[in-house]
Amino acid sequence: MDIMTEALVKDKEVQFFGFGAFRTRMRKARNGRNPKNGELMLVRSFRTAVFKPGRRLRRILEGTEIFQARTWDTTEPPVAQSPAQGDVPPVDAQSPAQG
Repeated sequence: MDIMTEALVKDKEVQFFGFGAFRTRMRKARNGRNPKNGELMLVRSFRTAVFKPGRRLRRILEGTEIFQARTWDTTEPPVAQSPAQGDVPPVDAQSPAQG
């Protein structure tokens, strides 16, 4: 929680893949009313956290995708999947390493 808060304070996005993302946004100053006495007052601009749901969560909430809890077998190590062709540029064995 502290890491997430720190990132948002630094105006960075916090993303949970497959779930959604938190980011900050400035709210404009506006006129409002004091709920106790109905008097007009100025609500100053302020920064707030907003959440944008990810595609899967949005589809589940809309009812266009059925929720199925994802489970992982913790008895076996995860299987590495090879990236799709074009995702990772090929490494040229003849060129010297850079870095």
